Amino acid sequence: MHRSGTSAVAGAARLLGADTPVTILPPAADNPSGFFEAFAVMGVNDWILSEAGATWYDCLGFIGNQLEPHKHAMALALINLCLINEFPNASLLLLKDPRLCLLLEYWLPVLQASHIRPAALLVLRHPDEVAASLARRDICPAPVSAALWLHHMLTVEFATRRCPRAILAYDALLCDWRGSLTRAGDQAAISWPVAWDLVATAMRQYLDDGLRHHRRREAQSMIPIGAPQRWLNDAYQALLALADSDGDPRLLSRLDALRADFGRWCRQHGRPLTAALLDGHPMREQPIAQIPAEWERLASQLAQNVAGYPDGV
Repeated sequence: MHRSGTSAVAGAARLLGADTPVTILPPAADNPSGFFEAFAVMGVNDWILSEAGATWYDCLGFIGNQLEPHKHAMALALINLCLINEFPNASLLLLKDPRLCLLLEYWLPVLQASHIRPAALLVLRHPDEVAASLARRDICPAPVSAALWLHHMLTVEFATRRCPRAILAYDALLCDWRGSLTRAGDQAAISWPVAWDLVATAMRQYLDDGLRHHRRREAQSMIPIGAPQRWLNDAYQALLALADSDGDPRLLSRLDALRADFGRWCRQHGRPLTAALLDGHPMREQPIAQIPAEWERLASQLAQNVAGYPDGV
């Protein structure tokens, strides 16, 4: 989920030898250490969401497989173009964008068809802290932030069950980066190219706890979101436990039930909640990332020439 510490994990992976994209976003006031996201990755993901009538902040009605076949095939072609252009000589690709939480059913088939073995690092931060960070950056209403957190985290947990993966708690990363990243590498079958001792000083400086502006107190109450409020703590605790016991059938069953309950709520109340709280809101003015016009033209041609939508690209 956005504002969960994904940039901290991506920057740590870069120090350990992961290859960043060719064109990455520059640091900004809300993330002075850098995002490590590619303009092209964001553009492709925003294109897919836009074709489905969604944005990263207005996606509670988004269903990944709802694109019609030609657009679905175009999405796969765009992802392929993105990988070719952003990672031409990479051996350990650092692919980071919180939108991927919702879009892995597009990305995973292309990665696998390209003989790229995906390994997922899921970054877990308490939803109260995420909401506080989004409120500061985007003035995002807490109920929207909470619903977005549930949607992103429950979706990506399910989507990565067949991938080598690790769940990194943001708190644990800042307290013990070496232990957290060693464990993540072991769990996700990632061989970090750079030795720990070579990056220890840079890592301590990079994972500066002083850059963390929002810290939840244990006595703090959960976000007052309404009906989904009861799922927030259950989902967080289940994901936190899964970080140490991935594959535990009881935890996976609990997350399945939470995802089903939230999904039913979301289909009925998600879009009305977003409309009520974000209509006329400054977030509606946020620009979406763009893809090159030539990419869209080429992807459309490729989609027309490939038989057997949507798996033929």
